[in-house]
Amino acid sequence: MNECFAITTYCNTEEKIRALRKTIEDIKVYGLPIFIHAHYPLPDDIQKKVHSYFYSSDNPVLKNRFNKFWYAVEEYELEITTYDYYFTTLKGWSESIRICEDYDKIHMINYDANITPELFNLSRKYDKSIFLQNPDPALSTKHILPTYFCIKKDSYEYFRENITMEQYLGFRSISTYKFLPLVEEFIPYFTIGDNFFIVPMTEYDANLLLANDIASDTRFDWNKSLTVNGRKVFIGEFQGSVGIIFFDIHGSTKVTLNVNNFIDEINIYSTHVFKLNMKYHEITSLKIKIDDVDVPEDLYNRLNQLESKIFIA
Repeated sequence: MNECFAITTYCNTEEKIRALRKTIEDIKVYGLPIFIHAHYPLPDDIQKKVHSYFYSSDNPVLKNRFNKFWYAVEEYELEITTYDYYFTTLKGWSESIRICEDYDKIHMINYDANITPELFNLSRKYDKSIFLQNPDPALSTKHILPTYFCIKKDSYEYFRENITMEQYLGFRSISTYKFLPLVEEFIPYFTIGDNFFIVPMTEYDANLLLANDIASDTRFDWNKSLTVNGRKVFIGEFQGSVGIIFFDIHGSTKVTLNVNNFIDEINIYSTHVFKLNMKYHEITSLKIKIDDVDVPEDLYNRLNQLESKIFIA
């Protein structure tokens, strides 16, 4: 069978790069050509590990469509904003299919997918383009899990015709989701008929597929993402400057701030906000420690991208 893997990526952190490297090594066992589509440049060593690589600087973000999420901490309210970049995912799929159109079958996977033999063999069991039923019990309508799907050549043209910007924007009027419509709901909207099959969640292990999962900005897990050494930290605009709030503090906690090589150290015992009295662009270096454990730099960057803010409720 003339088939390949197509990995879609936006690996803008070291954590994501590590996950991609692992995914590449893991799927080599299947002996198929590996193609990578990137919306963020990848290191040379990764490019050399695969059959082919395509980089696109066209990374559309629809700034007029966004979600805002809030988290309450005592008398404070934390806010993040996620803009609509779901179409970028669809664009990556469309371009990957166009480039790999000579193959009879494309296994489309996200950079952090864990493709087990059980999952891979579903493409042998069903002689159709297959998608995975989303296992979330809270969903009231049919959704897929977009981390992996396998599409056959006879569906390439039809699939690409239905993931255009026009189709995606039009779906908002019929979506059942209270926030921006998800790719998970959009794809089942048109993949119906004899050429497509949604594999029931009982036929695969979603936990194994997502074993290496790295949450996207749209799936921001407040508790997991903000916890460092058993405490929580959040950075955002606060009263016109950069603020850092520490919360879920249990007992005496030593906080060390190194801002532009100026070091401040303090013991805190409860929720505490530091106001840096400077804007983001004035910060040339920032390092934070909680009881001598470093707060990951990825967290600073991610919260900055999410236009994070702190308010007094």
